[in-house]
Amino acid sequence: MVPTEIPRLTQTEREHPRFLMNYEEAPHAQLPTAGLSADYVARETKRVIADVNGEIAVYPGIDVGVPVRAGERQITPDDVRAAVKAAFGAGAPGVVLSRKYSEMKLASLAGAGRGVREAGVL
Repeated sequence: MVPTEIPRLTQTEREHPRFLMNYEEAPHAQLPTAGLSADYVARETKRVIADVNGEIAVYPGIDVGVPVRAGERQITPDDVRAAVKAAFGAGAPGVVLSRKYSEMKLASLAGAGRGVREAGVL
């Protein structure tokens, strides 16, 4: 499916990622410390699958091992597990574990494996 028309964004929408990415997890300024939940992964996966009418496979990207600044939320293996499980539960046929493999912690990759097993994929 190819959109026939790209909607024009207002200045408010351009300046606030919440409008572009459906960030409803926390106020924009608090996102670096709050992070995004597995529920966000599920909601957005469902939304995108619906937007493409199920005609295109949707593979949500799960950030694993992304370097963060002091005071920002670092993803945990349990976060990875929950996000992977949420993506499959929302209808995704797979996921993409994002970033460089060398930056990923083995514990976080193990969390992805637990999520795949808990989602009943393996």
